[in-house]
Amino acid sequence: MEERVYKENLKRMILEMAQDEISNYSSQKGVQKYFEGNIDKIINENIKNYLDDISVNKIYSKNKEKSIITEYATKHKETNLWLPI
Repeated sequence: MEERVYKENLKRMILEMAQDEISNYSSQKGVQKYFEGNIDKIINENIKNYLDDISVNKIYSKNKEKSIITEYATKHKETNLWLPI
C-alpha cells in the first residue's frame, strides 16, 4: 500500500516538474497526455535499471572481495598465514 502512495507522489512530483517543459510546446494538451500516458512505463523502467545496477554492484563487490582474499592467501601461502573468514 505504501509503495503505491510513494509511486503516486513521485508521479505527481514529476508531472509538476515537467509542467514548465510542457509549456514550451505548441500542442500542450497532446504532449501532456503523451507524458502522463508514459510516466508509469518510465518510472518502472528506471526502477528496474536501478535495481539491476544494485545487483551488478553487489556482484562486483563480492567478486572483488573474493579476489582480495585469494590474492592475500596466495601471497601468504608459504608462511601458513590464512585470512580468517
